[in-house]
Amino acid sequence: MDGSGGAGTTQAVPGGYRFSMRFQGGMQLADSTDRVLWSLSGFVTRGGRPVASFVAAEHATEDLEIVRTRRFPRPQFEILEHGRTLATVESDGLLRTQWTIAFADGLRWQFPLPMFRVARGALRDGAFVVKVREHRMNLWDLVFEPGQDRPEAVAAIACVHLARWRGL
Repeated sequence: MDGSGGAGTTQAVPGGYRFSMRFQGGMQLADSTDRVLWSLSGFVTRGGRPVASFVAAEHATEDLEIVRTRRFPRPQFEILEHGRTLATVESDGLLRTQWTIAFADGLRWQFPLPMFRVARGALRDGAFVVKVREHRMNLWDLVFEPGQDRPEAVAAIACVHLARWRGL
C-alpha cells in the first residue's frame, strides 16, 4: 500500500478492491473503478446453521455460501460452492487476532488481524499474497498478488471482515 486510497477517498487503490460493510450486516466489494463485483448478505439461519450468500454482481443466483460451522471457542467457517467446500476460515485464538484460511487445493494463508488499524495482509510461506488497509472498521482496501484473487479467496477475506465487524 503506497499511501494512496486514504481514508477520505471513495475508491479502492488502482488494481485493488474495496470492501464496504453496511450497518445492516451486508457487504459490497467494488473494484478500483467503483463497480460492484460481489455482494455479501448478512448471516441468516438456514437448516439450523448461519449462512451468508456471496453473490457475483453479474449473476442473479448465489455463487458461493459462507457457513459458520463453529462459533465457540474459535469461530470456523466454510466457503461452499454447490455444497462442495472450497476453503475453511478459522480463528486461531480466543481474541480472534489470527485467522487461518485453508483452501481445498492445500494452500494455507495466515491472516493476522491486530486489534488496531494498520496495513496488514494474508501471508503464505511468509510472503504477502493480499495486502489489506483498514480505513475504518467497516471499510477495507485490498490488493492481491497476481493470480491470487480467485472467488474463494475473496470470499474468505470477506468472511474475516464480516466476522470482525459482527463479532461472529
